[in-house]
Amino acid sequence: MTPRLAHPSELIVAPATVPGSGARAIVRLSGEGLARLLAELVEPTPRDAFASPGQPRCVAARLSDELAAPWGPLAVDVLWWPGPAGPTGGPLAELQLPASAPLVDAIVAAACSHGARLARGGEFSLRAFLAGRIDLVQAEAVLAVVDARTPDELATALDRMAGGAGRRLHAVREAV
Repeated sequence: MTPRLAHPSELIVAPATVPGSGARAIVRLSGEGLARLLAELVEPTPRDAFASPGQPRCVAARLSDELAAPWGPLAVDVLWWPGPAGPTGGPLAELQLPASAPLVDAIVAAACSHGARLARGGEFSLRAFLAGRIDLVQAEAVLAVVDARTPDELATALDRMAGGAGRRLHAVREAV
């Protein structure tokens, strides 16, 4: 059976930081209905922080009572891009929270139980590419960063991601 082609406005969620020790973890969410989903996951200050379109912003919040039950009240920060001006061409949010595998897993599971699906590898970058936020060279560079196995490979990939190859191609195009 052929896998279903994902629609770029589908509600998706994924951890954006690698598992393991650290101070902070990030869970990224994107798609139609994101404001509604965020209202299920967190209680923002002010309460209507996700209700209106506008500029990207950082919103102080705490986990919803449902999510906080095992741990008690827990503060999180939400980076919120409410509309089409965001990095993926649609609403996008990043929940920044203490780095804890059970906590990250609980947030991802709760998001999925409220209508999101787990993002496929590279899907956020694909959305950014489809929305014209990054070019093909940058999108391929993201994959190269993820796949880098040596410091030299990583340095080359980071240069490409920052536009190094794109700048060189632009210079050649201008010269021609």
